[in-house]
Amino acid sequence: MKTPLIVLLLLVATTAALAAPNLLLVPVPPADERVDPGDPFTYTFRAVNLGTFTDVRLVHQLPPGGHFLSFSAGSPRWSCSESAGAVVCLRPNYSFSAVDPNDNLIALTVTAPEDASGKRFTTTTTFESVPPGSRSQASVTMTVFRTFTVTTPGDFGAGTLRDAIEHADDACDGSFPCKIRFAEAMRIAPQTPLPVITACGLIIQGGPYDANIPNRSFDVVRRVEISGAEVTSGSGLVLSARCGEGSLFKGTTLRALAINSFPENGVEVRAPNKGKAIVEGCFIGTDVSGRIAVPNLRGISVLTSDAWIDVSYSLISGNARSGIAFWSGHEFQSHLFENLVGIRFGGDPLPNGGSGIFVNGGVIYSQRNTIEYNGEFGVAIGPGARHFFSQYDYIANNGGIAVDWGLNGPGNGPGSGVGVPQLTDAAYDPSSNRTFISGTLLMNSDREYYDVEFFASPGDFQGGYYIGVIPLGLGDVPSRSFVAPVRGNWTGAVITAHAMRRHQADGGTLDSSEWSAGIRVR
Repeated sequence: MKTPLIVLLLLVATTAALAAPNLLLVPVPPADERVDPGDPFTYTFRAVNLGTFTDVRLVHQLPPGGHFLSFSAGSPRWSCSESAGAVVCLRPNYSFSAVDPNDNLIALTVTAPEDASGKRFTTTTTFESVPPGSRSQASVTMTVFRTFTVTTPGDFGAGTLRDAIEHADDACDGSFPCKIRFAEAMRIAPQTPLPVITACGLIIQGGPYDANIPNRSFDVVRRVEISGAEVTSGSGLVLSARCGEGSLFKGTTLRALAINSFPENGVEVRAPNKGKAIVEGCFIGTDVSGRIAVPNLRGISVLTSDAWIDVSYSLISGNARSGIAFWSGHEFQSHLFENLVGIRFGGDPLPNGGSGIFVNGGVIYSQRNTIEYNGEFGVAIGPGARHFFSQYDYIANNGGIAVDWGLNGPGNGPGSGVGVPQLTDAAYDPSSNRTFISGTLLMNSDREYYDVEFFASPGDFQGGYYIGVIPLGLGDVPSRSFVAPVRGNWTGAVITAHAMRRHQADGGTLDSSEWSAGIRVR
């Protein structure tokens, strides 16, 4: 186990000679060292004096073209200003404080250079005593995206999305991060299909997006709409990144876009895409508000075994067929996380015409998604699927059962390999404020571990709200009975369950079963 930095500093402080200042400068790595040209960027440091009290100075060299904006610090005794291409910060009479561990933190916010060609800037920060006696230095890095800006919603010529994709395809080989951004809100309706995106290490970002806010921005209007209303064939954004083995930045990211009206797929991942495709915070199959269906044929389709995809915090609803379709897929896991599929923000139906998710290839891990009101199954799993694992998903009110292995209705079809739990009783005990759920599970592998997850529904449908899990351990017996104590009073609710099979007791996901028949809590 690593010793926390503050503990190390305290240990050093107790043993350091106190005859002189003893300065230490430690950069705090940012969540992302990449930044758009001209945007704010924050450097954070721990600037510690482990010796006697002294006046100190921190000098941070600015990258060429960058400027100081502001600072924040754990102590109000810092003062900072820009001087001769550097940020100079002063603090009088300073030594390490064991009482307030954040006293030594200081963060400097600067503007990135306005350089759309993309640059990586490594600068030096010096922490020194005044008068000189002790000094510590650190190197820190800022990477400015190679940027292509869309300035017009037109279809051809400079400043269009088509032009930006063509330039990114030519310039972005994975050796440096690239971004397509949009100068203003716009609706883009190409007359013919857009170029296939072969750029490696490219982000296409419709606008500001914050995945950390509680509602995941599902109620925020997307400022860029890409519409297929004027084309007669083809998909919207086709991802086929040509990334070499040595590429530092791989795949393609779509962020904060509304993509609708395409005759085929809103987003398509096809060969020879190498690496990961990421769809984050997008509305696929709706208008920019996320409230009105404007269907693609399918929302997202994965058509290659060379790629895997992560889809998170996206609204994938209103499409004519499946919301997400995996026709093929890589041996690495594709992740679906906290998406709305067949429903819009606020809980109103906005169904996809087919299943919410269709899987006929690849390894899929689905977690905390809401998959509701779709015309067919919540999740439909064909014979070509390798693995599908669901955890904490809310799957309810779809036209078919929650999860269907084998496309044959209730009863595990080919490919699952995980038995469906059989629930026999569910009763509430007021003395412990717990609902006790009884049942059995058939297990078919003495090398895998099994869990059973439970869900509560106010109606007579499978799935619903996740309410608990019970680990059954290694499947070294053909069948195992269980009694699961679930916190709370679920009297009157319908309980269903599914089984999960893992490589290890604490991970290594493999597959989830179909959902069980329901049992009402007495």
